Amino acid sequence: MYRLFIEGITRYKRASKSSWLNPQFMHHHGSAGVERANLLKEIIMRLLLCGYYEHIETILSLKGKYDSYFSSSITTEFIDQINKNTKFTSKYSAKKIAKILNSGNDNPSSMRTFLKKSLSKTNNKISSECKILSYLYRKHIDHSLMSYKLFAASVQNPLDPFYAKVENRKKMLKHLHMINDRDGKDANLDFMEYDFISSLDLSQDNVYLVGDDLKIYGLPFFFKENKIALVSIVDDCFQMNKKIINAAGLLEIYAFTGFTGSAKKNLNQNQRSVLGYITFHRETKDLTVAFRGSRSGNAVTALLNALFFSCGNADWVTDMEIFNTEWNSKDNNLLSKDYKKIFTSISNINIAYGFATTFCSSVENIRAIIQFLKDEHKAINSISITGHSLGGGLAQVCYLCFKFGVLSELINNSKVYCFPFSAPPVLTKPSIEKLKLLDDPQVIHSYLDSDLVHVLDLDNGIKSKILKCYVAIKGIIPSIFRGSKQELGHFGVNLFAFSTDLYKEKIDFPNSHEYENFYTLLDLKIDLPTCIVKELSEIKNNKRFNYVECLFNIINRFDFNILRESIQFTGLQRKIDVSDVLKEINTVNSYYQMIDGNNPMSSYVKYFQKIDISLKKIIILMESKKIQDYVTILKIYREAIREFTGYAS
Repeated sequence: MYRLFIEGITRYKRASKSSWLNPQFMHHHGSAGVERANLLKEIIMRLLLCGYYEHIETILSLKGKYDSYFSSSITTEFIDQINKNTKFTSKYSAKKIAKILNSGNDNPSSMRTFLKKSLSKTNNKISSECKILSYLYRKHIDHSLMSYKLFAASVQNPLDPFYAKVENRKKMLKHLHMINDRDGKDANLDFMEYDFISSLDLSQDNVYLVGDDLKIYGLPFFFKENKIALVSIVDDCFQMNKKIINAAGLLEIYAFTGFTGSAKKNLNQNQRSVLGYITFHRETKDLTVAFRGSRSGNAVTALLNALFFSCGNADWVTDMEIFNTEWNSKDNNLLSKDYKKIFTSISNINIAYGFATTFCSSVENIRAIIQFLKDEHKAINSISITGHSLGGGLAQVCYLCFKFGVLSELINNSKVYCFPFSAPPVLTKPSIEKLKLLDDPQVIHSYLDSDLVHVLDLDNGIKSKILKCYVAIKGIIPSIFRGSKQELGHFGVNLFAFSTDLYKEKIDFPNSHEYENFYTLLDLKIDLPTCIVKELSEIKNNKRFNYVECLFNIINRFDFNILRESIQFTGLQRKIDVSDVLKEINTVNSYYQMIDGNNPMSSYVKYFQKIDISLKKIIILMESKKIQDYVTILKIYREAIREFTGYAS
């Protein structure tokens, strides 16, 4: 029923209302008709995702006498109930919404006519498929969020200095690459240090610094409900490091790594990280592939560096390669091999270079995991692929690989679905048409209509040039990119598109791109397992997070050796005496080395006062010498220790 409803709405909005041969001048719908269509779609979509199926059957009843759209009998009281049930904060009152929906007519070109034609194929009842769609939405947004958690768990130092505005950032980058024996191939990318084995530990919430904020990743509801049996990570040598969580659990998790940061003009530049994971449900035999989105940071800096210079944030370099879509015989052998992994027997398909090469860096890991699961469990009932943002782009490429590439040999009779969130397009319009994927029902998009990332049009070269020239003025970007043919950049169906113009507080880009929207815009009756806080002290008031564990995570991962190297480098570069700072760093590090690994909490309490005094001296000395690098991090680190020891004591 829901798919047919969306189909009717889409046809109504796309339809040419009049022509010289059929002049329906009195029937032409304008902004009022489009608004009515968007409002009805928003209400039905929210009811479906929140599980109020009876309300949908009432509104869309073709023969209903009460609260039916087709009989213009929707009451204010009914709308009030819907708004309350689905947490819909519309810019219109319930009375106004009822009036809008009850307006219109039954002319041949009216929305009622289009919907009656579509819904006549149903029995006015919500099918099991509709209920499955609601379940899949919740399942896949939780899987998308879990991919961020696994990535955050793998980052060696959660207080990543490159998320903040630091002095001499380029010098810091160069120095960190140098002291870590980098060979120069990825020296243009932000330095990131990963510990892939640590991503196997899902027992604690993961803290990650974003600018001056802290982001906390807990365990999503789906994974709490089904219980994790084991977690494993497959590295580039296809070696599985396995950790048993709960032998009675239903979910097996296999994380995999891959590269981001490769640019068409610099093929050897890349950075390996946890790119995603695969879950296998032991009872249902369902397999899900989930890709993570881009790590965040200063949006303007990351975007400009990636777009113009292919440097900086490795994930954003991959994102900005979206405009390179031509793969031809002139490309070198490396590119040809990647292309053939996705399209083994189809030529001349234009696909976004960044997403394609990043996916191909992980495809052998993915194939090894799926083959292992087939051998272990004998059968796979269904395969679904998901991801948010960059992850949504990778999910679409993965779907293409299952359909046309090297992964197709693994699926046998399994159905394959793709469920991307806020995903950019990956194919040009001619390629979508060539592959016959335009309205592929097995690819289901979810997004906010003001999200610039989703509405990018790869076929319009002028728009991509405007982006490059006008990228800093975010207020004008959405209006430039939102054209009447915006959906042609995507293959599949837009089943869950939120119309942000209808909300009391309009959600503009870049906020409309955040994955939190897919939780907070609806009343899903589950807690959002992540939040952003301004200060550490705010975490302790939230019972959803283990505050002590979060603080310990920050303290335990701080590396004084990197701090010492950085201060030494700054002293040499600026020709200033930093010996007093280095002395205090050595002092605090000596206390840190005395902490008992078997009993760290009591050790921190024992040495707290000495560590705190030394940290205070370091901060004062660095500020007096105008060395701003790491000052913010040290202040947060000091506050974490003070809070932690207060709790531990």
